[in-house]
This record gives sequence, structure tokens and C-alpha cells, in this order.
Amino acid sequence: MVGQFGRDGDFRAVALLGPGDSYGELAVFAQRPRIVDAVSRGESRLRLIGAKAFLDALGNYLASMRALLGALSEQLQDTLGQLAGMRRGTNPARMAGLLANMAGPGDGPASVAITQQELAELLGITRATANAALSELQKRKLVTRGYRSIAIPDRAALALFALE
Repeated sequence: MVGQFGRDGDFRAVALLGPGDSYGELAVFAQRPRIVDAVSRGESRLRLIGAKAFLDALGNYLASMRALLGALSEQLQDTLGQLAGMRRGTNPARMAGLLANMAGPGDGPASVAITQQELAELLGITRATANAALSELQKRKLVTRGYRSIAIPDRAALALFALE
């Protein structure tokens, strides 16, 4: 999870990373300190790439630079979409939008490895509110809750519900 520690020491997640994901590159480009930290909920393998080596590699491998710019652009679009969704819609619709985004592109089934607490943190709501939103989505057969995971039988239907 990527997020920030509050003054009270609580961690507030803003994103959930998976295999192959990265963070910190925006701080390198902006020449500013990182504003987020990462916390692992299990065993993780990490690779630290120093700023100079990172920028040198991007300069020498244009395909890598294009891939990174594409990934960053996709993240920005997702973030802007989530921000717009948070300003409108019900909690179930907001939850649907977040899960559809996390499930990735496509129309078929998917699974998202995440807890209800993590979903609540990402949406800025309580766990009880997240549970109620998930209950509504499950009642509509848009998701099925499992242990540390949410099964999505139809990503397109979930994304469509998020627009309501």
C-alpha cells in the first residue's frame, strides 16, 4: 500500500501496488521529496533504483521511457476518474468505480486482492460504510466477497454501475 502517515501515526492508503508496480518516480522527475511511503502487508521483494541511474536508464532506453510515460498517464487518468467519482455518486457507486479500476480493462471476470479496511481507506470512508457498500454490490451480483479478495464476475457491469 502506498500512502501517508498522519500526525497520529495512522497510515492512510492512497493506492495499492502489485507485482511490477513502482512509486517514487514522480518525485525524481519533480526533483522533490516523495510525499508517500509504502507499507507491505506481506512478504515483498523490492528493488531500489537511485535517481541518477533511473534517469540515465530512461535516457538510454527510449522504449522504457515510453512505457513509463504510458503507465504514469494511465495512473493519472485513473486518479482523475476516481477524483471525479468521489465528488458524485453513492458509496456503492464509488466502491464499484474503485473496484472496476483495480480489476483492469476487459469485460469478463476478475479478482482483486484487497481487504475491506484497505478499500475503506482508499475511499476515505469507514470500514462499516465500506461493508455496507460491498453488501449492496453483492446483493446486485456485481461482486462476491472472499477472504482478502473481491471477485468480480463482470467488469463491464461493475463499471457501468459506477456511472449511475
